[in-house]
Amino acid sequence: MSLIKTIGFKIAILALIVGSFYAVRAVYVPTNRDTHLPPDTVTEFIEEPTEMQLLKETDNFRYYFRDSRDTLAIYDKRNGYTWMTGTDLEFSKDIKDECDDIADEYEDQYLNLDPLLFGDFTFFNGDETTGLTESSYKVSNEKLYLEVKDLEDGHTEDSVSFTVNDLKLIIGRTYRLSFKLDALADKNVRVILGNVVDELLLVVSPEDAEYNEYTYEFTMVENLTSTTLEFLVGNVNNDLVETTVYIEDISLVELIGEDVVVDSEQLVRGNFDLLESELTVTEEDLLDVCVPIEAKLNTTFTGFANSLLTIEYYDVAKSVKRLSSASRVDVKSELVMVNNDDSHYRLDIDFRKLDIEISVHIYLDDDGIEFEVRDDEVYIEEKEDRTDILAGIILAPFLGASGGAYEEFDVNELDYADDPTFKYRVPGYTLVPDGSGTLIRFNDNDVKLDYYKGDVYGSDPSLNLSYYDVANDYVPFKQ
Repeated sequence: MSLIKTIGFKIAILALIVGSFYAVRAVYVPTNRDTHLPPDTVTEFIEEPTEMQLLKETDNFRYYFRDSRDTLAIYDKRNGYTWMTGTDLEFSKDIKDECDDIADEYEDQYLNLDPLLFGDFTFFNGDETTGLTESSYKVSNEKLYLEVKDLEDGHTEDSVSFTVNDLKLIIGRTYRLSFKLDALADKNVRVILGNVVDELLLVVSPEDAEYNEYTYEFTMVENLTSTTLEFLVGNVNNDLVETTVYIEDISLVELIGEDVVVDSEQLVRGNFDLLESELTVTEEDLLDVCVPIEAKLNTTFTGFANSLLTIEYYDVAKSVKRLSSASRVDVKSELVMVNNDDSHYRLDIDFRKLDIEISVHIYLDDDGIEFEVRDDEVYIEEKEDRTDILAGIILAPFLGASGGAYEEFDVNELDYADDPTFKYRVPGYTLVPDGSGTLIRFNDNDVKLDYYKGDVYGSDPSLNLSYYDVANDYVPFKQ
């Protein structure tokens, strides 16, 4: 009886061993008939992609998201500070493109204007008896243009002229007449104000002088209740040069001593400037579009600085390149709410240029923010001729960044100034975990410094492109 029990016991042990062997080697093969958990339900909720939209509010934080830049903003209600996952900057190229359009409109409204808009003026460029062709009279950029051409010996000084009418000069009062004259080529011009001023001027071209400004002061010995100011640019002193004469900033004011009498200007619009009501695009309209731009930050790096996720990849030349979720082109991203839970969001990113898709899960609670990238949600389309290789994933590379500099738009130059203005930068430092540790504080240095690079625990072979490597320098193991 004991022998039977012994045999049975050995058989049971053998069966157990064999069964265990097969259990260990068994592999579960999933099929399409398996029962899976239902997929996450997602909700599109972004109302205005260019504005910050509230995602969630807790006791400590308010979480916002700007869809057009993939930027999360976290407002800490405990201290009033707001920090962001990126720089939240608009692309300078987009700003400049819109700015160029409105700047063209702003500039065009000052071109080719009718001079009669600015005062009681008379122009003469000959008639049928003189044989002169009609000349061009216009106002552009606050200058009056007088085109002089087709002059001959028989023409007179006033064959081409510009006259300001209906000026009043009172006996015993002192006046100041001033104006600026320019010309494309040196040109004789005679200026006559009633019987008070009669001057022959040689207007020097801008190549020889930046501008020609003239001023005359005089006291009236008689009344001139309706006189004229004439600029004669025809055949003045046998000058038949064909050119264009520019007149600007004409002024006639009354003086008491050195002071100008208030409201005595007789050429109210002698500066040929448009009134605010005559503008189709105002300076304020211009500056509303031409907002400050970040200095020395190109389109690629702006996308990187804004992004919530950036990938690094090797191109066909094995060079490391970057593409960001907030890139201006070649990428599409969308933030969705997961399972109708306002504490769980997912940013779905399609790197269309590379046929790579990645999702980032974002968890918001009263302790802070958490990111998760799941292995099964990194999709890379398989291709026989594929040359782009995913090298790494960077989450929020500019998390909490501050500082930088910006350039402002110069209305006079209609361009952005080259002199940047630096923003406030929150003080900070970098910890170097070497020896007892070192702090490198962030300062504005007056000299160029070399970068610091140190491998505390040896080099990282995973970052090399070769198939093998040898690490020689490292912190030795404890013996």
